[in-house]
Amino acid sequence: EAAAEVEPGGHLICDDSVLCKPDGPQIALCVWHYSSTHGKSVWGICLVTLLWVSDDGRRVPVDYRIYRKGGPDKHTLFREMLKAAKKRGLTPDFVAFDGWYAATKTLRMIREELKWEFVTRLKKNRQVSFSDGPKQRVEHLDWGPETAARVHVKSFGLGKVCRIVPRKTRDTIYLLASCETWTGEQIEEAYDHRPVIEEVFRGAKQALCLGRCQARSAQAQRNH
Repeated sequence: EAAAEVEPGGHLICDDSVLCKPDGPQIALCVWHYSSTHGKSVWGICLVTLLWVSDDGRRVPVDYRIYRKGGPDKHTLFREMLKAAKKRGLTPDFVAFDGWYAATKTLRMIREELKWEFVTRLKKNRQVSFSDGPKQRVEHLDWGPETAARVHVKSFGLGKVCRIVPRKTRDTIYLLASCETWTGEQIEEAYDHRPVIEEVFRGAKQALCLGRCQARSAQAQRNH
C-alpha cells in the first residue's frame, strides 16, 4: 500500500517508540523497555520504524520491526529495513537518524553498500581527526571560527561534522554528514527533519490508538 505513495527522492528517518501495555502482563511481544518519554522502564512493545518523507512533507511509514531483548539488536533491525528499502527501489536523498543508531557498521553500509547519504548526531566522545592531526574526541577539536569541518571519523572515514549550540540549552550538538560538500547550514537543515518521526508516533498513538490493542497473541498485535 505504501508503494503507491512513495516517489523518487525524499528522505528516510528511523527511530523507535515504546507502546506501553501496563495492564497487559500476558500480552505477547511485551518486555521491559526504557522509555525516554517516561524516564524509566515500562512494560510494552518496542517498535523500530522507518519513515519516508517527501520534499513537500508527506509522511509514509515504509517498514517496521519489533525489538525484543534476546533477538536482533536495534542496529541490526535498522540495517535490515534499509536494505529492504533499497530492494524496493527507494532512492532517498539522505537518511536521518539519532546518534544512538550511528554504529560504524551502519554508517559504512549506508555509504558503501547502499550508496546513499546520511546525517546523524555524534556523541561527544566520538573519535575524529583532521587530515593532519591526531585522533581526539569531537568535543576537543580546535574549530576556530568555523562551525563545520571535514574530518576523518575513526573506523568510518571522511565526513563533514557540524557543531550547533542551541539557544535554550547551550549544550553543543555535533552532527555528522556523509556528504563532504554539504555546508553546516545544509547539515543542520537535513537533521532538522528527524523529529518528524516523533510527530508521527504521537499521532499514531492518539488518532489510531496504536498502543491500545490488548489482544494477547503476537499475530493480533502485529495486525493491529
